Amino acid sequence: EWFLNHLSTFWSYYKGVGRFDAETMTKEILEISELVEMIVLDHLHYVDARDGDNENKSLSRIAHTLRDIALGVGRPVIAVAHVRKRSGGVDKTLLPDEDDLMGSSDLPKIATQIIALAPAPFVDPPKWWMAPTLISVVKDRRGGKDGLAALVMFDKRNRSYTEEYTLGRLTKGGTAWEQLKASDVPAWARGHRQSELEMATTDAA
Repeated sequence: EWFLNHLSTFWSYYKGVGRFDAETMTKEILEISELVEMIVLDHLHYVDARDGDNENKSLSRIAHTLRDIALGVGRPVIAVAHVRKRSGGVDKTLLPDEDDLMGSSDLPKIATQIIALAPAPFVDPPKWWMAPTLISVVKDRRGGKDGLAALVMFDKRNRSYTEEYTLGRLTKGGTAWEQLKASDVPAWARGHRQSELEMATTDAA
């Protein structure tokens, strides 16, 4: 009864053992596009490449296809994507940026918005089931990016994020995070709470 009341419009498609290429993806999305409010592809790198295409060319074609679908059906399309592994021996930024997306350079160019998530190693979790996480909008074609990064908790028990968050900014070239002063918190941030969590270190390195 709960599923019928809350998730009656939730459709899930699993790739299975057969090929799931851009053509199959388009067919499946178009079949349900008028019945849903949002489409999520989880994730971009699981779509099979066309025979003869290398990974970058294939990802570029898939991204263009998703953009065309979104414009054609008038529904937001979210695509989950991998980021490149960081090389050792250099300071690591706390959050990836547009250039860290794995694959074709067309991915960040085509995207209307890019949201980055990464662990927050500088925070000591208050409970064993909480995983401190940073979330930031690294690209927003409509409104621009404000450089803010929200510290939230991921609850491992029910695999969800807390509704409350703490806003801050990345400092030291992106390798550290600093909480906003109460006077600097924007009016729209109704879920913001000044954090009293114990910070293990403010340096990503």
